[in-house]
Amino acid sequence: MSNVEETSSGSRNPMNVESTLRAMQQQFERMNVVFGEIRDKMDKQDERSANLQRGRPNPRRHERRG
Repeated sequence: MSNVEETSSGSRNPMNVESTLRAMQQQFERMNVVFGEIRDKMDKQDERSANLQRGRPNPRRHERRG
């Protein structure tokens, strides 16, 4: 009887390895996009904080909702 772990890991089927690697690459690309968006948001937040510390208002905020 064959070892289930070897078969499920793709060690006997190169197509499984290729599809797994392709899926992992796509996942990393998506993660890079998300991290880029997070970095952009953090940069904007840093800029807002610096402006507040200097006493400058946020140029995008015109009125307070409430």
